[in-house]
Amino acid sequence: TVHDHLRDLCMISHVTSIYCADMGGEDIGKTDLSGPVCLVIGNEGKGVSALLKKKCDFTVKIPLCGNIDSLNASVAAGIFMYEISKKRG
Repeated sequence: TVHDHLRDLCMISHVTSIYCADMGGEDIGKTDLSGPVCLVIGNEGKGVSALLKKKCDFTVKIPLCGNIDSLNASVAAGIFMYEISKKRG
C-alpha cells in the first residue's frame, strides 16, 4: 500500500520532504517548499488517513475565507502545485 512504501518511493525520487495537505496544517504561503517535495492529498470526504499522515514530515493547508469547508482534491492539488512553482520562480 501507499502507507508502506511512501518513504521508499520518495527516496528513489530524491524527495527531501513529504507534505500532507490538511486543514490543521501550516499556511502553504508561509511554508518553505524548496527542494524536491512530495505532496499527499486526501479525498474530499475523509482527507488523508491518520496512518499516511504519520508518514509525512509536515502538514500544510490552503487558507480559506467565508463558509468554505474544503476543496475538491484536484482543485486543492492545483493550488498547492501553483504555490510550489511560484516560490521556485
